Amino acid sequence: MRIADADRQAAILNAQGAGEAIRLEGESRANVLRLNAEVLRTNALVVELVKADRWNGTVPQTLLEGTGATPLIGLPRQDNASGAK
Repeated sequence: MRIADADRQAAILNAQGAGEAIRLEGESRANVLRLNAEVLRTNALVVELVKADRWNGTVPQTLLEGTGATPLIGLPRQDNASGAK
C-alpha cells in the first residue's frame, strides 16, 4: 500500500511541476512579446535591423505576385550624395 501511495504522490508532484513549467514558459513568452512591442513603438527601424541581421545574402527565388513585398532591405536615400546635379 505504501508503494501505491508514493507512486500517486509522485504522479501528483510531476503534474504540478509540469503545470508550473508551462505557466513560467507562457509568462516568459508574454514578457518577450511585450518587450518587442515596446522596442518597436520606440524605434520602427528595428525591423530593418532584424532583416539585415537575418539576411543570408541571397535574393529569394520566388516572389508572390500582388504582395508588394520587396526582397531587399530598404535604405534611406541621400540627395546629391554623389555630387551630381
